[in-house]
Amino acid sequence: MPTQSEEVVFALWRIRDWDDSLIREFRGTLLSSVARSRRSTQRQIESLYASRARLRLKEMMDVGWLEGELDRIGALERLGDHMAISALFADFEIQLKRVLGIASVGEVQGELFRWREVERFLRDRNIDPRMLSGYAGVTELRLLNNAIKHSGGVGRELTRFGYQLHTPIPDLCSTFDRLSAACGEFLADVCKAFIRSHDPSGRIVRGLIDRAAAMI
Repeated sequence: MPTQSEEVVFALWRIRDWDDSLIREFRGTLLSSVARSRRSTQRQIESLYASRARLRLKEMMDVGWLEGELDRIGALERLGDHMAISALFADFEIQLKRVLGIASVGEVQGELFRWREVERFLRDRNIDPRMLSGYAGVTELRLLNNAIKHSGGVGRELTRFGYQLHTPIPDLCSTFDRLSAACGEFLADVCKAFIRSHDPSGRIVRGLIDRAAAMI
């Protein structure tokens, strides 16, 4: 029968890898749809301008409507970015709390829905969250999620990550990959830290590695 430490290490070993595939699939589907709509609308505008040197009133109204449609498509793209960022942070929080629940072996965890309580929980177990890989990215993600939920604009805390104060949240298309990678790095380091505390000699981990190698 496995010991408590073995059960904890087994559980943490199984969930140490970060999986954002569902959010990526949602985001990819939305972005593909947005790109198709944008190309189609732009072609319609180009076709109207190409049809004659000077547009008639109806054609000018059609162009105006299509340009408004491009604005709407851009707003939809930004909404998709915001939803993906919020979903990313929600998944990260769920996974992190799962890790902490396993590592604490049923210990009462307090108000871990507050980030400062999560940091205190880790520090109380001799884990400095600021020293973990991905901490800066996770902090940026948390602040972005708060801004999306509460204001839609850049607050003072986000300026240290290069965002401009009191401006709308910018295009986050390239930000998603970087912040998702930070989530994975942070969770992996948390798992490693707790695994070390339950398996200081590395005996349990070596057994897991040997077992995995034997199955290949």
